[in-house]
Amino acid sequence: MPAEGMDLEAMVRNSPFYRNRMADGTLQRIFETQMIRKNLAKLANEHRIVRGKGRYRAA
Repeated sequence: MPAEGMDLEAMVRNSPFYRNRMADGTLQRIFETQMIRKNLAKLANEHRIVRGKGRYRAA
C-alpha cells in the first residue's frame, strides 16, 4: 500500500484476491469488495492500519 494510503475502490480495482481473473466482472467486484472490507476490519482491530480522509494506510 502506498505511504499516502489507498481508498477501497482503488484496492478493488487492484484485485488482490482474484487478480481480475473472474469472467463476471460484477461478481468479482462484489466478492473482492467483501474480502477487502473483512481484511481491513481485522487489520483496524489489530491497530495495523489507520483510516483518514477515506484512505487506508499502514499504522
